[in-house]
Amino acid sequence: MSEVKRISWEEIKHIWETQLWPNKTEGIKPYNKWTWRHPSRHFGFSYDMDVSPAFFGIHENDKLVAVNSCFMSNDWKDSVYFRSRGLWTDPEYRRRGYASSILLETIKYAKENGGTWLWTVPRKTSLVAYESVGLEQWSAWMDDLEFGPNCIATKYL
Repeated sequence: MSEVKRISWEEIKHIWETQLWPNKTEGIKPYNKWTWRHPSRHFGFSYDMDVSPAFFGIHENDKLVAVNSCFMSNDWKDSVYFRSRGLWTDPEYRRRGYASSILLETIKYAKENGGTWLWTVPRKTSLVAYESVGLEQWSAWMDDLEFGPNCIATKYL
């Protein structure tokens, strides 16, 4: 299997714009300002974030076939929260373990950078990939997001 490597913003941006979130209302940005914290069941926004996302990709025959990103979204009390965002695998390359591999690298990155929680907002169709590496559905399904339905899924690191 191909290995997960760090990729550039430009590489992942193209995939996000054309494949994952085409015609996104507010455009594609390297991160968003959503936050989540446990156990208060708080899902909100932070406008004071100093974010430096890490972008991950898997190439197969010089083609970028899977991507994801990870960044620290917030801290609260004794916890540091990292967000997994933008998981995508080329439909021709699905069911090969790429999503699991890239998510395991995401978890490793969050742990190595002091994370205590990893969270994400997956689509209904991709929750199974997150569950395969230990994330659990934390919220009900939300139909009010642009590319939903989505839920919040979390993992204590």
